[in-house]
Amino acid sequence: MHYTTDHDEVILKHLRVNTSNLSQAFADAAIELERSPRSVTDHYYRVLRPRMQREFALKSNGHFVSNTKITPRITNPAQAIATTAIKLAKLQAQKRQTTKCLSETARLKARLNSLNKLLQ
Repeated sequence: MHYTTDHDEVILKHLRVNTSNLSQAFADAAIELERSPRSVTDHYYRVLRPRMQREFALKSNGHFVSNTKITPRITNPAQAIATTAIKLAKLQAQKRQTTKCLSETARLKARLNSLNKLLQ
C-alpha cells in the first residue's frame, strides 16, 4: 500500500506536534494510519524529508540554505515557559550529577596513582 498526500499530511501533523520526540511522532502517526512505526519512519526519511529539503531550500548569495526544522506554534506561552523551566532544571541536575562523577573519577585516579607509587 502506497502513501498518499493525505498520509503525508498525517505524518507531518504528528511531527509538528511532537518535534522533540520524533520516535513518538512516528508511533502516533503509525497508529492513525494503521501502519507500523518502522514503515512511517522509513517513508519520512526516504521520501518526505528529502522532498521537504528541496521545497524549503532557499537561495541566498549564490548558496542554497536548507531549513527543515518543524517548529510547534506556541499557543499557551505560560505553559511553554513552565515546560522550558522544567527542562532547564533537569539539565542543571544532570550537569550537577556529571560534575559529581567527574570529581569522584579524579579522586579515584589520584588514589590509584598513590597506590601505584607504593607498589614501586
